[in-house]
Amino acid sequence: MPFAHDYAHGDSEPWHQHDCAQLLHILSGVVRVETAQGYWIVPPGRGVWLPAGTPHTLRVTGVAAARTLFIDPLPGPISPHPAR
Repeated sequence: MPFAHDYAHGDSEPWHQHDCAQLLHILSGVVRVETAQGYWIVPPGRGVWLPAGTPHTLRVTGVAAARTLFIDPLPGPISPHPAR
């Protein structure tokens, strides 16, 4: 399921997680995404992959536009690959 986000400078989201995987793509601005494994500074034209069930938070620098694709996990074991 696709979803559009428009953020103001300094916006943030509290720690949360999703039942499905998330591909977050940044169109403008810069977003800092943090998980237990570390953090990523995501500039325009880049994205971050968050496997289902990955707790994460984000903070926005400048005005940012992002697009998210939520992907239902396939039946079977959860992917062993961490966020990247």
